[in-house]
Amino acid sequence: MHSRLSPRGHLKIPRRICQIIGLEPGDYVTLEIADDRTLVVRRAVDADEAFNLTISDSLEEWASEHDRQAFRNL
Repeated sequence: MHSRLSPRGHLKIPRRICQIIGLEPGDYVTLEIADDRTLVVRRAVDADEAFNLTISDSLEEWASEHDRQAFRNL
């Protein structure tokens, strides 16, 4: 399936793809770049999950054992 990027940068997801992954108007999606510039589109459950998935890669720097011990009693 193909889709064309609009002059404003909008991309229409074909109806069949929406049906397959369960997207409905108003749903949030997460976008990520996989290897070799491949775009991965996933349906997000709600705005909080979309936000968490979007920033999760940037939070890995605070995931060390030292950080877990330092913040476990907060």
